[in-house]
Amino acid sequence: MRNEKLKACRLAKKSFLNSFLDGVFTVPAMENIDFKSVLAYLVGHQYSGWIVVEAEQDPKKYNPLEYAQKGKSILMSY
Repeated sequence: MRNEKLKACRLAKKSFLNSFLDGVFTVPAMENIDFKSVLAYLVGHQYSGWIVVEAEQDPKKYNPLEYAQKGKSILMSY
């Protein structure tokens, strides 16, 4: 999530849809979620199931392929 956009959307009491359209979401680990710690926790507890990560973004503003590649690159770096 983009911290500043999230704060603004919460203050304005925007819906999920309007927050999404305003660009509150981004690819994993680009802002306020520490995915490295989350993944380390899962590995440390021998989790072997699926992990689903979504980056809800308006494709008119953020190129889906570009942002999918960014997210994959970030997660693979751990």
